[in-house]
Amino acid sequence: VTLQAQWTPNNYGVAYDFSDGVKKSGGNYPTVATFDTVFSVSAPTRTGYGFSGWKIVSGLNSSTAKYGTTASGCTNAIGESTVFTNGINDVYLKNLTALSGATVTLKAQWSPSPYNVLYDLNGGTKKSGGSYPASAVYDTAFSVSAPTKAGYNFTGWKVVSGLNASTAKYGATSAGCTNAIGASTVFTNGTNDVYVKNLTATSGATVTLQAQWQSAAFNVTLDGNGATSTNHTTSVMATFGQPMPSAVMPTRHYTVTFYPGRGQSAITKNVDYTFKGYFLTRYAVDASVSTSGQYYTATGASAKNFDKTSNTTLYAAWNSAGIVLPDIQPTDDYRFDGWWDEPDGGTDADDPDNGTKVGDGGDVYTPEENESVYGHWTYLGTAPDILYYDDVITEMYTEYGWYNYKTTVSKINKKLTAKDADGDMVSFTLYPGSHETGALPEALAEAVLSDPCTTATCPTGADIGNSSST
Repeated sequence: VTLQAQWTPNNYGVAYDFSDGVKKSGGNYPTVATFDTVFSVSAPTRTGYGFSGWKIVSGLNSSTAKYGTTASGCTNAIGESTVFTNGINDVYLKNLTALSGATVTLKAQWSPSPYNVLYDLNGGTKKSGGSYPASAVYDTAFSVSAPTKAGYNFTGWKVVSGLNASTAKYGATSAGCTNAIGASTVFTNGTNDVYVKNLTATSGATVTLQAQWQSAAFNVTLDGNGATSTNHTTSVMATFGQPMPSAVMPTRHYTVTFYPGRGQSAITKNVDYTFKGYFLTRYAVDASVSTSGQYYTATGASAKNFDKTSNTTLYAAWNSAGIVLPDIQPTDDYRFDGWWDEPDGGTDADDPDNGTKVGDGGDVYTPEENESVYGHWTYLGTAPDILYYDDVITEMYTEYGWYNYKTTVSKINKKLTAKDADGDMVSFTLYPGSHETGALPEALAEAVLSDPCTTATCPTGADIGNSSST
């Protein structure tokens, strides 16, 4: 008699630790298996991770357990450290344990998904020594430095392609990388590095970060450079790359008060300089200017976009304006000696103590401030009783300033005053029947009396001596 043993294969339980993953929709995850019967297990999924395989973490019988990519090919041994997979397809298993009623636990193994990072600096440049990694892995935060761009403030980064808005985060620190990044989010940590992670969950994808910029604004001081107005704009905030902001332009106005003296009323004249615009260079009045450094026109319009990357000073440029000095008529006894910056201090108009001469009547004078100007006079004494006649009297009147004269020879003894060729006042006296005494003006050096007449012999209207003598 032959007795044949009869066997029933042991059943065992199968548990799954998805390790933050989830079952594949419609996948195969049996919870009971039978020894010597192959069963399949599907690959789970996990955002941002690639499935590396299963690992048996409890209940394993490594002497019996097998896996394979097909049911018939389930021949590969499974050890305690074995991670087995068939990629995204189901893997086949059998005989994970030989104990009836035992439970074997499979734990999903994951690898964070790597991805690429590109940087569009948008006209800027990388910070020297800054952090700009070209690749990243999911769930690992990395830092990105703020770039620089002349004339602009960095406002942050924006993900312009490849973004997974459901996973992407940023923060000021690695641990604080918890702020969501959306399609329109501009994220920054000022001038410090900003931390980002999980910009995409797709392995091998590329994410592009684009630098965002805002034109920087700088303080521009508007130096009036001699302006007399008090209501003009003295500073503006100019934005790099933008037209100069509106501003009130300066004016330069002076008032000159003329005091002729000798009982005559004061005269007031006003003058306005011409504003040429604001420039980088401080120009002297009436200087030629370079328009390459001009930021405001003469009308106050923007001459160019602001192109400086720091606080700047601009200077007003001016063309001067002159006024015609009043022409003051002399009196019988006084000669007007022009306009001076100090009051008349005596009878000698050339005395340095009387100040500096501004000019004569009819001259054009350019004031540089509000000022007072004074007439100076020279006392001539009583008008001469004897002068030349005919063409000579005209010459004497014009050249020597004897503005009043008498056509009589009744008083031949007379002290006369005139200017010599150097402009100095000199005096001389004529006597009947003799030559002159005192200093004879140089201009009359050839006009010595060669045959002077006397009172008796010089009739009214006659020449005294020759026609060019005294």
